[in-house]
Amino acid sequence: SSLVSVRISGILCVEMTSNCTARVDDEENPLESLREPLAAVPGRSQRGIRCCSSTCLGCFIATVAVAVWELLLFFFTSGWNRIFLLLLSMALASTLLTVVFVNQVLVYLIRTVVQAYDRAFLGVDVCLGTVSLNLGRGKVVIDDVTVENPPGFGPGHLLRAHGITFGLDVMSLIRSRGRTLEIERVDVGDVTVNLVAARGDQLVPHFNVEQVTKHMENSGLVRSWKESELLSGIAQKMSSAPPPDIILHYVGWSSIRVQSSVSSKHIGEISGAAATFANFVIEHFAAECHERTASKILMFLWKSFMLTVANSRHLKLVSLASFSPTESMKKTRHMLDSASEKVQDTLHRQSDKVQATLHRQSEKVHAKLEHAQEKLLESVEKAGMEAQAHIGNVRFHTERKDGSNRAQPEESPYERGDTAKSYSSESGSHATDKVLGSKRLANLGGKVGSAIQDVRERGNDTIRHMGNQVEHAGDKLGGKVAKLGRALG
Repeated sequence: SSLVSVRISGILCVEMTSNCTARVDDEENPLESLREPLAAVPGRSQRGIRCCSSTCLGCFIATVAVAVWELLLFFFTSGWNRIFLLLLSMALASTLLTVVFVNQVLVYLIRTVVQAYDRAFLGVDVCLGTVSLNLGRGKVVIDDVTVENPPGFGPGHLLRAHGITFGLDVMSLIRSRGRTLEIERVDVGDVTVNLVAARGDQLVPHFNVEQVTKHMENSGLVRSWKESELLSGIAQKMSSAPPPDIILHYVGWSSIRVQSSVSSKHIGEISGAAATFANFVIEHFAAECHERTASKILMFLWKSFMLTVANSRHLKLVSLASFSPTESMKKTRHMLDSASEKVQDTLHRQSDKVQATLHRQSEKVHAKLEHAQEKLLESVEKAGMEAQAHIGNVRFHTERKDGSNRAQPEESPYERGDTAKSYSSESGSHATDKVLGSKRLANLGGKVGSAIQDVRERGNDTIRHMGNQVEHAGDKLGGKVAKLGRALG
């Protein structure tokens, strides 16, 4: 159930969820950990087969077209014209086949180099989808790139991008004879980043991004060529030749989603807050990053992107904290700060409304308590007046009888006996009246005491209930602010 959902001009969307999804690894069956990797193998194989089949189909169509053209030339031409046109068509066919072959070789080299360097440079595996190269337009398109999590951070992925497009300047590469690789722009679309915190054997929890960054800082693009026999022939030439200078002009990420979670070997993986960013762009990359080597550029891109999306004081990424922000990162931070201020203003307004509602409810409770106290005082005063009136009546009858007895003359023994009988009956009646009066007073006092106790208990229950409501509302609001702070930094 969503607690907070704020969208500001399509820039930022923060979602806080109270439901937590836990995924517990099955430690009893060791084959369960192999189910997802084995299930992914057929899909990747099918993508490779589709890529190869489409390329082979294009080559077959081009070969058939060239063969038909040569047959037409052979039957409808003669002499030197036939020889010249046949040679020209064979040159075109060889050029076409060479381009197709070079295209396939370059695609194969890109995939092989990435898979050869991924664990040495990043410390994790990188899986590539279909790679397509168009030398005429100077475009390299990778439809799916997945960077796996380091060991100890769960079975999921760290980063996944559905589509990376490189715009190359082929003419500058040809003019410099392969010494300068100029990249006009790099567009990365539909990016998902999973920030996973794991404690492991350490006291302080560390993050998957931090571990990959430390591995990148402590390693370089160095790999034992014996591990890759397919590149052993090219390795000797590449080791002697200097690496080409890489000039990158524009880098843009779009549709970025960041999901935070905590991984534990006891409870599995628990998902937390998620944030969605519209885009992150470095328009003048060459002016902000003066490096020209592939490792330095990759390090700068990784740090700038991860520092921007994971910029939170709760994460405390040590290896990223010393990285100086660029102008594009400062703009993005300013945008996030303004959005955070608007979100905080919204939360403050909600807090003021909650406090006003609680204040009104407390005023109503106090008014009810005062009204109950007034009624109680009225009941006590009425009971006291009735008791005083009853006591006065008893005293009046008692004094009247005593006065009448003193005023009567001396009587005979027979009259004295009758008088004693009547006096004893009257005194008995007075005693009965006194007992009844005391009982009434006792009953009235009990009723008053029970009424007072009832009012006190109701007031205490009401005040206790209001206190619980205020405390619950305060905890709920504090939880919202804390989660929002962790998401926005």
